Amino acid sequence: MKSLYAQLMFQLMGADEGKMERMRQEAAKLTEGWEQDKVRNVVTEVLEKVMSPLIYSEALELMHDHRAADASS
Repeated sequence: MKSLYAQLMFQLMGADEGKMERMRQEAAKLTEGWEQDKVRNVVTEVLEKVMSPLIYSEALELMHDHRAADASS
């Protein structure tokens, strides 16, 4: 799971079609033989517990930067 997360973060920071396909293949290897519901649950958990806070934090930082830029104008 940690490897999948690291790959996902790498892909989000500069993905092209080839990189995305390689990530998809690696994720498929990691979950080979798993029940579909288990994969769905893991993905949902990672999105909720890991990705959402990161995205929310980035959005807050962008809003802060925007407000700071407005205040200095």
